[in-house]
Amino acid sequence: MKNYIKYGLIIFIFSILIGYFLGKFMPLFKSDKKDIAVENIVGNTTNVGTSIQTTVETSISEEKVSPNAELILEKNYKDCKHTVKTTAEIPSEMVNLTKRQLENKYLDWTVKDFSENSISLYKTMEGLCGEHFIITEESGKIIVYRLDENYNKFIYERTEIGTEYLTEEDMKKLKDGIYVYGVSSLNSTLESFE
Repeated sequence: MKNYIKYGLIIFIFSILIGYFLGKFMPLFKSDKKDIAVENIVGNTTNVGTSIQTTVETSISEEKVSPNAELILEKNYKDCKHTVKTTAEIPSEMVNLTKRQLENKYLDWTVKDFSENSISLYKTMEGLCGEHFIITEESGKIIVYRLDENYNKFIYERTEIGTEYLTEEDMKKLKDGIYVYGVSSLNSTLESFE
């Protein structure tokens, strides 16, 4: 009987030790750790001035350029202070670009408006806008020159308008060169000489 008591006492002490170690070290082996609520923490805490920021990606996708989008190009010319606005088809290298990608690819342009159906780009240019004309006379006929952005003259139109019936004042203006801006002004000035 003494042996039964002895073995019982050893089993009892061994069971207590196993229970103690399981209670102490079992939470380390569990995979689902429970968070401790902030309210349960006791003691002094200090703010060390650092914070960890995390970026969470969302499912919202950025707008991209559609292949059917309208491209509006606005060029402002420094010398004449005119802005010329033109529309064009979207080039294939712009299709599916986001606004940020478009800004990075075309650094010399400013993106004014951006949507998947319409892109508006703006740029400041040197020189003249290309809508400046000089009307003059050569060999008894009125000739129109167009000025490029560097003020170079190129023949725009050789008219059949004769100068033999013009007044002295008109002839003097033509000899000096009549500067006009825009095609509509050019046409109305030419009509006045017919």
